[in-house]
Amino acid sequence: MQNNLVVPGDVILSEYYKLDGSKGIGLFLVVYCEKNDISISKSNSTNITGLKITSQADSVDNYSVVLPQDKITFLDKTSFVMCNKPCSLSSSGIKILGRVYGPYLKQIFRTFKGYLAELERQMLCCI
Repeated sequence: MQNNLVVPGDVILSEYYKLDGSKGIGLFLVVYCEKNDISISKSNSTNITGLKITSQADSVDNYSVVLPQDKITFLDKTSFVMCNKPCSLSSSGIKILGRVYGPYLKQIFRTFKGYLAELERQMLCCI
C-alpha cells in the first residue's frame, strides 16, 4: 500500500524515536494523519499520530484496549493499544499491516478521548 492511503484505524509498522533519542521500530494504530487535515494548507504534510501497540500484558493499564488475535487476525498475537502513548511519526517508510474496524476502533477512540480529558484536567489545574 502507498503511504498516502494511511487513515485513522490503520495499524502500521514504523520507525519512531524513543524517550532516550534512539530509534526503534514498532506497531502503531493511526489516530491522525496531517495530510487529511483540511485545516492545514500544506499538501505535502507527512506527520502521523499513532498510538503504541504492544503484546506485553505487563504494560497494560486503564488506558489500554485489547486487540484479540482471533478477531484482529493480521496480528501475530493478542496485543494492546496504549491510548496514553501517542507518538508523532513520519509517513515515509511505513508499512500498513491492516485496519481496525467497528467496536474495537470505537473503544480505542473512547479510551483515547478519556486519556485526553485527563490530560486536560491535569494541565488546567496548573494554570
